[in-house]
Amino acid sequence: MSKFCKVMAAGIVVSAAVNGAASAAPCVAPFQMEMYSDSVSFTSDAENSKTITLPSFDEMGGLRTLCGVQVDVWSDASVDIRGDNDDPFKAATVQARMIRNYNLTGPGVSAFSFSTVPGGMIQLAPDNGDGAAFDPTAPDGFDFVNLAYSNLAALGSPFNPAVGLYATPGPGNVVFTVPGPNGSPGSALLMVNDLQFFGIPPDQWQLEVQNPILTVHVKVKYTYVPEPASLSFLGLGALALLRRRFMA
Repeated sequence: MSKFCKVMAAGIVVSAAVNGAASAAPCVAPFQMEMYSDSVSFTSDAENSKTITLPSFDEMGGLRTLCGVQVDVWSDASVDIRGDNDDPFKAATVQARMIRNYNLTGPGVSAFSFSTVPGGMIQLAPDNGDGAAFDPTAPDGFDFVNLAYSNLAALGSPFNPAVGLYATPGPGNVVFTVPGPNGSPGSALLMVNDLQFFGIPPDQWQLEVQNPILTVHVKVKYTYVPEPASLSFLGLGALALLRRRFMA
């Protein structure tokens, strides 16, 4: 379920359109804003495509006018990685790595994100006798704990698509898609959680990956001019407030 917020503000907002598409005139005070947001999560890059559905801007049959759209796209990601060197003769220099790539498309929006988060570089001794038993403790094992990032904006975000792509005469929806490999050929969705060895790698080693996740967020903000009746109501309310202050 999408999150919703409606606010009122006074000022001027100039709405830019992507790809040179025509956009609405600037919003002149007093204007109002509506905001909607939601997210999807992946635990593997083998998952199918996922969509985020948010409300379009309801023009209420022409009673109010949309004059600006802003779309923000960002992501959070994390994973827990542990490793164990099982080679009885070779030491190892190793670094954990988390890769999170994705793209997201929607009306007038094409967002991309490519990120690599490395763990610290660690020296692992030859196997200390635990053999095939997984033991991520020193001297031959290591727990990299949590690799993560948060609130990473996608390339190009925020976007200002043409308002005509988001305005509908009544209630409606806009859909954003994060393609998965099983849902779209050539998808950019990539979730890698591994160990990178430097120099000659050991012949035997073990990797444990827990709690991998990628969460993609979308927020849409509509700026609009209310219908004349609402403007009159706001004006009367302001006059009433001034009158009460004057009489106090």
